[in-house]
Amino acid sequence: MCDAATFMHDMEFDDGLGLGEVHAPTAAACCAQCATAEWAAKGCKWFSFVDAEGKCYLKADETRPLAWKGITSGATTHVRNPM
Repeated sequence: MCDAATFMHDMEFDDGLGLGEVHAPTAAACCAQCATAEWAAKGCKWFSFVDAEGKCYLKADETRPLAWKGITSGATTHVRNPM
């Protein structure tokens, strides 16, 4: 479900409906966390991953995309690009 080719580098979904934070080694692993049955049941469709810290923010929406160096964001499925 996660397609790294669709990830947006240096982009943050600011003010998105945050569902939680987990640690992940890569943006792909962050996306995979969001796609798990547990997080999908909570509404997770989007994520923002802080590359240098391994922090993965799981989100239900992609409100207010902002340019933000060092953050990779994306969706667990092929949803519209917010840009």
